Amino acid sequence: MGGACAEPQTPGEELFGAWRQVDVGTGIGQPWVFRDDLTFEKSGELTGAGTFFVEGRRLTLEEFPDPQGADRLAFDYVATTSHWLEAAAFAVGPVSGRVGTWHGVVENLVVCADQTYTGSHQLWHLGDAIGGPLYERISF
Repeated sequence: MGGACAEPQTPGEELFGAWRQVDVGTGIGQPWVFRDDLTFEKSGELTGAGTFFVEGRRLTLEEFPDPQGADRLAFDYVATTSHWLEAAAFAVGPVSGRVGTWHGVVENLVVCADQTYTGSHQLWHLGDAIGGPLYERISF
């Protein structure tokens, strides 16, 4: 039983770097930075910072507490070297383009009674998923 074993990759390693949102009509998008110490920072319309971890294709973000408390979200995603897709849904049957049956998970793991989220975005197709928003890499 010879041969070298490949070093295990850090889950979520494909997210490391700086990203900017693609589907923004106003020209102002949500910039993200994912670091190799498994921390993230987002600026722009919705600011925050915290830690992240990946299990399979599920990304969990836990923001550092602020006066309103911590926020903890989990959702399916897909990433390539040039783009990543938030709130991804994957085909659960035959599809043609975007037409078909898709399944994805978005969870607020800390439910606050007064918490609201409003947003709209274009539906994107990346790899074997659809969803959004879509982000493009700015730097590694």
